[in-house]
Amino acid sequence: MPPLDDISKEELYNENIGLRETNIELKEKLAGLQFQVAQFNRLVFGQTRERFVPTQSPQQASLFTPHLASQNNTENTVSPVVGAAPKKKGQEAGKPNPNHNGRNQFPAHLPRMVEVLTPEIVVANPTDFSKIGQEITETLDYTPAKLFVVQRVREKYVFKEAVKNLEYLKESLKEAHTEGVIIAPTPERPLPKCIAEAGLLAQILVDKFVDHLPVDRQIKRWKRESGIDIKGSTVMGWGIDTADLLMPMYKRLSELVFDCSYLQVDESTIQSLENAPKGKSHRSYQWVYRNVEKGLILFDYQRGRDTECLHPKVKSHKGYLQSDGYKVYDALAGLDNLILVNCMAHARRKFFESQQNDPRRAEIVLGFIQQLYKIEEDLRTKAMDASIVLEWRQEKSKPILDQFKVWLEQEQINTLPKSTIGLAIDYTLNRWDKLTVFITDSTLEIDNNRIENAIRPLALGRKNYLFVGSDEGGQRAAMMYSFFASCKIHNLNPLEWLTDVLRRIANHPINQIDELLPHKWGQ
Repeated sequence: MPPLDDISKEELYNENIGLRETNIELKEKLAGLQFQVAQFNRLVFGQTRERFVPTQSPQQASLFTPHLASQNNTENTVSPVVGAAPKKKGQEAGKPNPNHNGRNQFPAHLPRMVEVLTPEIVVANPTDFSKIGQEITETLDYTPAKLFVVQRVREKYVFKEAVKNLEYLKESLKEAHTEGVIIAPTPERPLPKCIAEAGLLAQILVDKFVDHLPVDRQIKRWKRESGIDIKGSTVMGWGIDTADLLMPMYKRLSELVFDCSYLQVDESTIQSLENAPKGKSHRSYQWVYRNVEKGLILFDYQRGRDTECLHPKVKSHKGYLQSDGYKVYDALAGLDNLILVNCMAHARRKFFESQQNDPRRAEIVLGFIQQLYKIEEDLRTKAMDASIVLEWRQEKSKPILDQFKVWLEQEQINTLPKSTIGLAIDYTLNRWDKLTVFITDSTLEIDNNRIENAIRPLALGRKNYLFVGSDEGGQRAAMMYSFFASCKIHNLNPLEWLTDVLRRIANHPINQIDELLPHKWGQ
């Protein structure tokens, strides 16, 4: 390096400019790496929920209010009875705690096993006492579900006249379907040659796709509780045959889901063994579509995540299409029949993740978005008409959004473009029109969180069964997730719904199949 005296001011200036640019680049790279480390730590050690509490919140009470302080300073006495709850000082025995709302009542439809308890002294001397009342205490208990055998006894009958002719009677008994012998027909079953009834078939599928219990664990439970051992291949075969039986309903569901003017879409991963090297799996996807108007969910298994993997009916859909900011959906922006809507929750997530990078700016943005969600919560709880919803959004939400946008534009030039806060600001401003469409139509939702809630059982399930064995298995899983997610939207018990459907579907007219789908079932 030459002496400073030999370097001109211009060279020093240019070198200074270069060092500044390098410094900015290194700061951006450092911020990105710190963000990645924070994300990995959060995934491994932290909570996944995105709860935000402002530093200065008028609704948040002081940590040590006089009422709470007086409660926290009370000492608990040791209960004289093992297992009994300790009582605080000053609380008289037998009197309820004024700060406790009391126990919720058990539902009336639950069966009661009544156990009458009589004092021993009364049992010994019943004539010396008179009953003046009783106290009833209710607790919960559980009896494990067990397998049971359905034994159908089909009685045979013959006309009395046939008994007189012994030769005719012998011939009639050889063939059960002759006019001489009458026998009750066998009831229709979902799978005629299968030993499993509708209730067991339904329970197997509900256990796997609702309660995330793989088949091998179900088999172990049956053996432990009922002493019966059924091969895994047999149970898997039952599941495949049941899925084939339900396929017409799934095809009809895929038609109804796209018959709407407001559609939500998202996707999630699932591992598959199809054409994968031994000991490995490849990443496939479950694409999820939600018909907001009818409350129907469709899972569609695909091996990829590009534009070709979108359901063919998406491009011909007319109306709103709400999604996150994935590039595949942005590619649909040129279609005249689609109005793209983005999800405010995805924008919020980027600012939530940037709190470590720039807590001051991130908290300001989260405060803006929190105000918007408070308005939406008020609209849901008050169940307002569509016209009032639109009026509220224009009157209350629009001013917040206008102020929010001005702030973003002002801060965009003051942040490093590749920092997490800078990327979050760019993401939000680039999608501003799509993020704010919801204030122009009362039917739209501020985010697509409900479709992400429908994906949650898939995320929990794949942690247990890890992968699907084939593409056909992935599509069968998509079918069951579709049915059960739709049941959840309509507050249906999935086991009751599927058991009833399996009992009826064999003789149900194909042109009335809508009656079996969750949004029509029971009507």
